[in-house]
Amino acid sequence: MSDSEAINPYQAPLTTGDDAVGQDPFSTAQASQQYAPASLPRTATRWFLICGISCLPSFFWGLMGLDAALLGMITGVLLFAIGYTALDYGTRFREFRKNPTISSTLKVVYGTRIIITILVPVAAYLDLVCGMGAVVLSQAFLGEFGYSGDLAVQTYIGATVTTLIQGFILNFVLLIYASLILLVRFLFRVMTRV
Repeated sequence: MSDSEAINPYQAPLTTGDDAVGQDPFSTAQASQQYAPASLPRTATRWFLICGISCLPSFFWGLMGLDAALLGMITGVLLFAIGYTALDYGTRFREFRKNPTISSTLKVVYGTRIIITILVPVAAYLDLVCGMGAVVLSQAFLGEFGYSGDLAVQTYIGATVTTLIQGFILNFVLLIYASLILLVRFLFRVMTRV
């Protein structure tokens, strides 16, 4: 038996698929070969649905509390959906996209966002806090261009800018959440190796 044919009893078993044991989930080299990027229409549909559902609590607060311009809010959400679609579709062949840990973490993050949107009280308060921050920031930003006070968020431009700022704030919160999930998964992986 040659050295190349010798079996290492301490080596993790070589398997593929979802039941693979001993694989490093942070390695793109071990990513599943079943990865098939979605088409542009499918990618766009996914992100328009995610953004459309996720914005419902913000629309509730925006239309009820601030009497903001509906068209500006819709424009802001559409811009986010288009941006997510372009980012998702544009990176579809990158190696990190084949990483099952990254892929599953993103599914958990955006799945959680949809679930807390359905559980209205949780999402409503998260969106309210982020929305109040967005109003303050947009009033300060638009104040530089001559818009003042509530007028800054009640115009088409003001509602669009406020929606975009709130989207960035919410995405920052989701980024922190995703980072915590990845950290926990990494620590769990390290602890199970010991």
